[in-house]
Amino acid sequence: MKIRASVIIWAISVAILLVSVFISGSLLPERVATHFGASGQANGWMSRSEHRLFFTIFGIGFSSFVIGIGYIIRFLPPSTLNVPKAEYWRSPEHYGEACDFLFFHSFWFGSLASIWVAALHYLMVQANCTTPAVLDSAKMGGLTLAFLIGTGLWIAGIIWHFAHPPTLETRKKCP
Repeated sequence: MKIRASVIIWAISVAILLVSVFISGSLLPERVATHFGASGQANGWMSRSEHRLFFTIFGIGFSSFVIGIGYIIRFLPPSTLNVPKAEYWRSPEHYGEACDFLFFHSFWFGSLASIWVAALHYLMVQANCTTPAVLDSAKMGGLTLAFLIGTGLWIAGIIWHFAHPPTLETRKKCP
């Protein structure tokens, strides 16, 4: 089985997350502002080591959760697959292909999630460099918007793929 680009990109994004948390995390004070109100003012704290552990578990867990769902789908009955052209993709000859697509496509979202958590961590580091700690609401809004746009594009890619099943003419010919 060949390794897919989505898996490699996910592994790189997780590595970026881990490096971000452990290297820039050392710049944090011992008492880290970790929760902020709508105005950007800190209203919740934890220790530096708790912060690093939380972001590591959250970053890997968030992305792995979606990947896990993408994998588990293959063990569900085909009738649970709710995609465009469902009759095509639920058929025994195409269900495995649909499950493989969802599994490997979930690594793209896992990459997005890992990078989003790494960027969120970076915003926390920036917020804790000021006294008192203040989260830049504009940057947080931009980061959230970028994540939502990325999520929308990921979903659109799934929908487009399933809405356009390959035909005999478009399938790759085996030598």
